[in-house]
Formats: sequence, C-alpha cells, structure tokens
Amino acid sequence: MAMILTTAPDGSSVWIDEDTNRVIQAEPGQSTAQSWIDLVGKGLTAVQTYQLNQINVERAKMGLPPIDTSAYTGVGVRVGLAPQTQQLIIYGGLALLAVMVFQGFMKRR
Repeated sequence: MAMILTTAPDGSSVWIDEDTNRVIQAEPGQSTAQSWIDLVGKGLTAVQTYQLNQINVERAKMGLPPIDTSAYTGVGVRVGLAPQTQQLIIYGGLALLAVMVFQGFMKRR
C-alpha cells in the first residue's frame, strides 16, 4: 500500500493509494505527525473494511448470511431508524389517529 501526497483539482491536499486509487483528505492545519497518525489509522480501517467485505463475498458464495461489519470496523454508520424508534413512531401515530377519530365522533354528537 503506497500512499502519495498530491493536490486535488480544488487545491486541497489529498493522499492517494496507488493500489486502490482511494483518496484520503489531508487537513491543512494539522501537524505532520498527527497527519501521519490519522493517515495510518484511516488506511488500516480501509484495509480492514476491504478484508471484511471479501469475507462477506466468500460467505455469499457459500450461501451464508453476511456478517455485521460495523462491529469490527468501528465505523458503525446506520441509515434509517432503530427498530425501537420505528415501533415508538408507529404507536405514537396510532395513538394520534385514535385521538383524531375520537374527536371526530365527539363533534358529531
């Protein structure tokens, strides 16, 4: 994994991995030592994520379900709502609907 520091078209400094052509942004106000530490950390996370994705590809070929990579990579990005939050919203919506229906019946009397 060879990283090259170069300048992006917008003028910012970026690190490019020669093997995968992935780009990692460099922060201009950081010290060089901190930049290297961050770069190594991001590089290791990228390698680990790639390896976990390869494991999931192999599991898919064998007909097995994928493993949850968020527990291993530390990235843990979730899109959408947690199941408990979805359930709370559904119950809240049903309660609101019940109140509206009840008020509609009370106005007719």
